Amino acid sequence: MLIAGLGLVLASCGQADTASDQELATSPDTAFAWPGPLSDTGGTLTIAAPPGYAERGATKPQVNWVTPFEEATGCKVNVVTFSRAEQGIQFIKDGGYDVIGVPSEATGKLVASGSMQPINTDLLTHYAEIVPALKKAPWNTFDSVTYGVSDGRGANLLQYHSKVFKTPPKSWSVLWDPQTQYAGRISILDTPMHFADAAVYLMKSNPELGITDPYALDADQFAFVRDLVLQQKTAVGEYWADYAAQLEQFKQKNMVVGDGWQVTQNLARARDIPVAVTKPDEGTTGWSLTWMIPATAASPNCAYKWIDWVLTPETNAQLAEWVGQAPANLNACILTDDPAHCQTYKARDASFWKDVYVWRTPDSACLDGRTEVECVPYDEWNRNWYALRAAG
Repeated sequence: MLIAGLGLVLASCGQADTASDQELATSPDTAFAWPGPLSDTGGTLTIAAPPGYAERGATKPQVNWVTPFEEATGCKVNVVTFSRAEQGIQFIKDGGYDVIGVPSEATGKLVASGSMQPINTDLLTHYAEIVPALKKAPWNTFDSVTYGVSDGRGANLLQYHSKVFKTPPKSWSVLWDPQTQYAGRISILDTPMHFADAAVYLMKSNPELGITDPYALDADQFAFVRDLVLQQKTAVGEYWADYAAQLEQFKQKNMVVGDGWQVTQNLARARDIPVAVTKPDEGTTGWSLTWMIPATAASPNCAYKWIDWVLTPETNAQLAEWVGQAPANLNACILTDDPAHCQTYKARDASFWKDVYVWRTPDSACLDGRTEVECVPYDEWNRNWYALRAAG
């Protein structure tokens, strides 16, 4: 069963709460003595994560993998939630957390700051079961060292009102056309990562720009991307943060096209609302929550147990259905309430994910390997997004 009221957005919206790299780099040196083997003793585990990723039945009684974890491990859990990536970064600065679910666009910033410790995957009994594409992925592994474990992945899709579009759109151009007939009825996710959406489109539409990685944009490339997003703003009817609220706008035909998620279509189908999603020909961006352990974690033993618990087929199945994503552990596919869940979310379809560019942390050292130029870093993406959103 998919949650209708989660309204989760993993990226930031509104005013940023940016913790600078200098502020973050106050944690101990990353020469860690990994715990292991894990002991049978319990402890207290403080988790920070977006809503929906550490559920104990408060929203729906049967959606609960925190209480069974406590019973199985003796680790008593305290869950603190955050809705924006920048807020999660601030949590790390404040300290006091043992494990944190980090949106993939923020992982690189935290690792670069020295705030996180490497993960010893040998201590995770279910790590071997994870789909290979989520191991040693560029948003959880840095300089060949694993700093996080991803519990699944999702794609950002082109969403459209199927009674307005008699023929399903095949290109993101419907959102970027300056002469669009849908001006005022375009719905865009409120996140600085929207710059990457523009970059994915430009990779195909304007190959002369030389963009090969949507998270590696030099100053000239980023200026072109920013101008395209600014031009689009005049046609945007809403910047959404809650997919259930976005769906209501589509129901009323106030919005008829934009970006969205597979979970939105599933909810639309359940409510008999004519909304569909597709992955355009240019490819798309995506997201993946990554579990990381802060350098200052007081309960690393329980932190490792939590990460392993999230990867069990039973928990991974429940989590994947609740938040709306493809599970990391494909053994979860036979345990989902909806037997078609993994097919719907393309969990086993490697070809689908080949051109899904999962959110990463842009860095001044270009992620595409270029050394002759600097690229625009994460903090500048955020600063430009807030400036663009604030502009009249």
